[in-house]
Amino acid sequence: MIDLFKNIIDLTAEMRRACDADSLNNAFRALLACLGPFAHAAGTVHKTRRDERYLIDTTYPAHWMEHYTRNNYQNIDPVIDPVNHGLTPYNWDQAYICNADQKKIMNEFRDVGFQAGHAIPLHLTPGMLLLVSVASPEKEIDFQTQALIQLIVGQYHTRYCQLAMLITYTNR
Repeated sequence: MIDLFKNIIDLTAEMRRACDADSLNNAFRALLACLGPFAHAAGTVHKTRRDERYLIDTTYPAHWMEHYTRNNYQNIDPVIDPVNHGLTPYNWDQAYICNADQKKIMNEFRDVGFQAGHAIPLHLTPGMLLLVSVASPEKEIDFQTQALIQLIVGQYHTRYCQLAMLITYTNR
């Protein structure tokens, strides 16, 4: 475990040196791959307006993403509903499912091959969150792995914000 932690820290330092969004996302993907057979989606989510949800990066299968967007699941997905989760990390089995459509989404995602997930929301602006959701084909993501995912996502968030500031200052 110590060697894995050291490798994660070394790769996290590489992520913090990313010069653009593509290199940041590629470094993030490499880090997650060190932890297991995970897929992820990272995006910005408005805290109250469901029509303001934007995908930054994903490794979910293309056929799933096409199905997801074609059915406008981003507007009803219980995993990316910040109103019911707040600002603390949560497992998918803690998602508040309030209707049959939301249950359908979760069942269809399991049919794609993902059994468990862990989501990490982080503050961007007063109205927006960065939300990273990590999916696993295993029945659960153990606590140690969740802690490492949270560490990685925290560093991703830091570099994402730094790059956004660089773009803002460059475009002035």
